[in-house]
Amino acid sequence: MIAFRDAMISPDGPADVLSVWDVLDIFGVFGILGVLFVSGMLLFSLLLFYGVMMSRRLMFHARPFPDRESQEALLAGAKVLQNVSLPILFTSDRVKSPTVWCWGLHPAVLLPEELTAQMPAEERDAVFLHELAHITRRDHLTALFCRLSGVLLFWHPLYWLALWLSDLLADEACDLLVLSRGTVSPGNYSETLLKLAAGEKYKPAFQFLSRKEKIMRRINTIFDFADRPNLATSGSSRLWTGTVVLLALLFCVGLAFCQEVKQEQELWKTPDEMGYTHLALFEPAGDFDPKAPQELLDKLNETLSKRKDIPTGYFRTGQDKELKLVGRICTNNPEGLKEVIEPIPDLKLVRIGALTEAIFERHTGQKVIKRDPSAWHTPDEVGHTHLAIFKPAEGFGPKTPQELLNKLNETLLKRGNIVTGYFRTGQDGEKKLVGRICTNGPEGLKEVIESIPELKLVEIGALTEAIFEKHTGQKLAKAPVIVKLEPANDATDVDAAAVKELRVTFDRDMNTGGSSWTGGGESFPETPGKPKWIDKRTCVLPVKLQPGKSYTLGINSKNFKNFKSKDSTPVEPVVYTFSTK
Repeated sequence: MIAFRDAMISPDGPADVLSVWDVLDIFGVFGILGVLFVSGMLLFSLLLFYGVMMSRRLMFHARPFPDRESQEALLAGAKVLQNVSLPILFTSDRVKSPTVWCWGLHPAVLLPEELTAQMPAEERDAVFLHELAHITRRDHLTALFCRLSGVLLFWHPLYWLALWLSDLLADEACDLLVLSRGTVSPGNYSETLLKLAAGEKYKPAFQFLSRKEKIMRRINTIFDFADRPNLATSGSSRLWTGTVVLLALLFCVGLAFCQEVKQEQELWKTPDEMGYTHLALFEPAGDFDPKAPQELLDKLNETLSKRKDIPTGYFRTGQDKELKLVGRICTNNPEGLKEVIEPIPDLKLVRIGALTEAIFERHTGQKVIKRDPSAWHTPDEVGHTHLAIFKPAEGFGPKTPQELLNKLNETLLKRGNIVTGYFRTGQDGEKKLVGRICTNGPEGLKEVIESIPELKLVEIGALTEAIFEKHTGQKLAKAPVIVKLEPANDATDVDAAAVKELRVTFDRDMNTGGSSWTGGGESFPETPGKPKWIDKRTCVLPVKLQPGKSYTLGINSKNFKNFKSKDSTPVEPVVYTFSTK
C-alpha cells in the first residue's frame, strides 16, 4: 500500500498513471482475483437478497382466491399426488404464469388474475398438479441449494449450465410425475403448457415458472413419455465430469435427475402375485373388424402365446369415438408386449402407459382394497376384516333373511367399492331378525347402513378367528406351513452348477396329486423335468440354473393352489427368491 500511495501522490508533480502490470505487481495475481471474487460474492448475494425481497413483495400484494371450485380441485390434486402439503391459493396481476411459493408458514400457489376467470377446468387441474408436484418433490430446497452454491461458483461457466439444467430437470420430473398419475393426457398437458408460455411479467427468486427456451424440450419429453412410459432423462449425466470444485453443485443437479428416475422405478403394481405395472391399449387395424371381445383377444394370443416371458392379465374392452372395439390389457413386461403387438398386421398399438391405482380401478371397475397386514382377515382372496351387525328399524318387519338382505343390497349394490360376504342371520332377545355380514370396508358399510331408514346399525367390530368361526359355524382349517426350502429363501450364494433341483418341505402330509410352482418370464428357472413328490411332505422341481442370476417364483398363488394338505387346505402363497453366484 505504501508504494501505491507514493505513486498516486508524488511531491514532484501529478500522479503517475498506473498500468495493468503495475497493479499486478502491487497486488499480485491472486490478490486481484481475490478482490474480484469477493466483489462477485457480494454482488451475487445482493442479487439473491433482492430476488427474495421482490418475491415477498409480490406475495404481499397478492390476494387470496376463495373460489370454491378451485379449492376443491387443489385438494383433489393433493390427494392424487399423496402426502403433499395443501397450499393456499392467491391471485396477482403481476404474474402471467402460475407459480408456487414455499417460503412462508404455508406453501402458496399464485395464479395470474387474467387466467382465473377464463382457464378451463382441465387446464386448471394440470396447472395445480404441476405446482403441487414441485412441493411434493421439495424442489424449492433443491433450487435454494443451487442458488446458494452460486455465491461461491458464480465465476464458473459450468455453474450456469448446471443451474439451467437443474431447473429444467425439475420441471421435466414434475411433468412426468403428473403424467404418471394418469389423470391428465400428454396432448392436453402440452396444450396447457403452450398457452401458459405466452409470456411472464416477473419471475420470483427460487420459483418454477416456464421459460420459453425450455418449452420445446419439455414438450418433447412429454410426448416421449406417451410413447415410452418408462422414460428416464439422462441429460444431467455429462455434468459429473466437471471439476472437483463443482461436485457439490452437480450433486444438486443430480438430485433432480435421481428423483425423476426414482419416480419411474417406484411403479405401482397390481395387488396380486403377478404385480402388473403397465396397461396397453390396442385396436383392430386394416380390414380386421372383430364383433366380440374374444375375437380381439384371440388375435393377440396367436402371437402372444408363443412368448412365455410376457405375463398379461385383466383383459378388458371398450369403444373409441367411432364405436370400434378397443382392447386393454395389463402386463409387467411393456417392451415385450410392444414387440408382440406392433408386428401383428391386424392390430395397432395405441399406447402403453404406467399403471396407477386410479387407472387400474377405472380399467377393471373394481376398487383396490388396502388391507392392514397386522389385522386378522378371512382366509380367502377377499380377506374380510370386520363384522357388521344390523337389524330392522321400527316399521320394517322382514319375515325371511332374504328380505333383510335385499333391503341392504338396494343401497349397497350402488356402491361398487364395498365388498361384503358371509351373510348370516339370527334372533335378538325379542326374537326379531338380526343380520350379520363380513366386510373389508367397515367405514363404507357403516355409511350405507346408516343411510337406510329401514335398518339400524348395532355395531361394526374387528374380526378374529374365534368370532368368524362363531359367526359362520365352521371351523377354520389351518394352512400347511413350509418348514424348509432348498436353496433357502433369499439365498444369495447358490452354486448354479451344484444345484439341480429346488425342494420344498411342509409340516404335514400333503396331497401329492399336484403342485403349484408359479411364475414365469426370465426370473423363472429353466425346468428340464416335471415336479415330483419324493415323500408325502417334500416336493422337488428339477432346474437348470445360470450363474450370476436372480430367480423369483411362487409356492402357490392367488389362482393356482395345488400345494394343499390331505384335507385340501391350500398353502398360503409364498414368494420364493434366490440368486446364484
